[in-house]
Amino acid sequence: MMLALSKHFGLQTLRVRISARHKRAIGRRCALLVVCAIAVTAGGIAQAQIVERNLPPEPPRRAPAIKIGTDDLLKSDDATPLGVNVQAIVLIGANAGTKPVSGVKGIDLEQISGIDAAGLRERLTSFLDQPLSRKVIAEVQAAVAAAYRDAGRPFVSITLPPQEVSAGVLQLRVIPFKVANIKVAGAAPERYPPSRIRLVPGQEIDARKLETDLDWANRNPFRQVEAVFGPGKDLGMTDVNIQVTDRKPWQVYAGYANSGTLLTDRNRYYVGASGAASADVFASYQLTGSGNFWIDDGLFSRVDEARYLSQAARLQTPLGLRTSLEVVGDHVLTNERPNNLFRIKTETSQASAIVRTALSDLLPRTTGDLLGGVELKHQLRTTIFDGTPVAEGSADVAQLVVGWNGRWSDNLGTNNLDVRFKSNPGGILPYNNSNAWSAFTNGRVTDTQTNLVTLEYGRVTPLPKGLSLKSEVTVLASSKPLPDTERIGLGGVQAVRGYVTEDGSVDQALILRNSLYASIPDMPSWMPGTLAPFLLADVGWGRDLFSRRDSTLSSVGAGFDFAAGTNFNSKLLAARALTDGLHTRAGSWRVSVQASVSY
Repeated sequence: MMLALSKHFGLQTLRVRISARHKRAIGRRCALLVVCAIAVTAGGIAQAQIVERNLPPEPPRRAPAIKIGTDDLLKSDDATPLGVNVQAIVLIGANAGTKPVSGVKGIDLEQISGIDAAGLRERLTSFLDQPLSRKVIAEVQAAVAAAYRDAGRPFVSITLPPQEVSAGVLQLRVIPFKVANIKVAGAAPERYPPSRIRLVPGQEIDARKLETDLDWANRNPFRQVEAVFGPGKDLGMTDVNIQVTDRKPWQVYAGYANSGTLLTDRNRYYVGASGAASADVFASYQLTGSGNFWIDDGLFSRVDEARYLSQAARLQTPLGLRTSLEVVGDHVLTNERPNNLFRIKTETSQASAIVRTALSDLLPRTTGDLLGGVELKHQLRTTIFDGTPVAEGSADVAQLVVGWNGRWSDNLGTNNLDVRFKSNPGGILPYNNSNAWSAFTNGRVTDTQTNLVTLEYGRVTPLPKGLSLKSEVTVLASSKPLPDTERIGLGGVQAVRGYVTEDGSVDQALILRNSLYASIPDMPSWMPGTLAPFLLADVGWGRDLFSRRDSTLSSVGAGFDFAAGTNFNSKLLAARALTDGLHTRAGSWRVSVQASVSY
């Protein structure tokens, strides 16, 4: 009986405890055990196969956008022909005079440098033989500026010097700006030396390096660093002021979400705190619990009987100017009660140490962060019948992680991408082996030597009339059934909205989420804050490699985000399921709520 029950719950039976005080009721307990086992089987209740993590939020990544002045560009929609077609386009340097125009044909780029001449020539060739007009001149200037911007040299002046254009020759003066003086304002130089920003007096400004430096400087959420450019004393020179603004170096917050599971309570209440011990060391902690953790029958609940309890912490510390170490640890306790007699208690402990470094330090002219580190995970599951532990099992994961994380902008929007490759060689930890995982998962996982890839992609595309489209893609790829800690759920507020976590946990997944936001610029006086309504459409596909079962979830809905300053944020949405999940029927509606306050 005990072995059969252990097998049903996917547990490794280590011991059976029968004390003297239980002998008198052994017959009754065995009978109830059989009844409950049948009830659990008939109800299709199984232990959770993914881990619900509630980590402290990552520090927000402020966009290190560089705003370039375009006052020297001709702005005109006047397409009135000036009486001649464009025969040649000549780009001249800072101190060069305009060329004699007789006999000049095509594109002349001999006097400029720091740009791919072939690419720029291709951009400008399309203007040849067009009727010359103020609009065409403005378009040529914009094309030259775009070429320098794409080359990472957006700090450039493109002007129209006095010239004779009757022969159809257009000459533009191109002056890439160079750094004159660098000063730090708002912080003592010893606390934030100018050398942290890779700008060298006398050299041209590399926008890619500058954006990377500002991005790393602003990863402390309690500090803002800006680069302010002003005119230098000499032609083509610019002064740079590094403006450092320090904020209150700590924050406390609390919130609520109905993102839990059926057996562990839908309600999640959390409190947290974060702070900066120094200018570049950041730490945070979050405590999340189900309703019965915080209070039960008017009293504080026993911690070990909480339906859900999570303690998580994050530490970021610098290892160099553009290298950091992030350590994340969390402990999750769940108590699932399929009925009044059974309780399945699961404890999951996870720790990771990830080193990030700017890829441009290793490979010039690249962007983003290179990631590398380790993840260690342990699970302990105990089956409790009528207050007595009857089965217990453990399993571990130890895996290496490498990846890349980056953000970039294009002409249509902004993008962010995080891709990671994880490899578990087996061993290292005591229960990171096939026997432990086979017993823990009831034979679903028989090989712990697994490789998997995770991908998170996000994009925001501005649209006309104040609209914007937020698109998100999540990918999980593996060739083998994965341990419980590595699987993901297809449904939920972070996956296909309108469903719940229990609607399917899988080893392979592709999830697409789209939210079409509208902006409301003028809020009523009685509702101070910002309101952003949105429509949503999600679809997710997943595959359980053990059962070879595919699942597809899809939903549509609507909601809104509301924020009052920086101290209150909330989200309310309602989504309609379009296909059947394991627990959610097609056509049903589900409402999700999130709210948090901070100080």
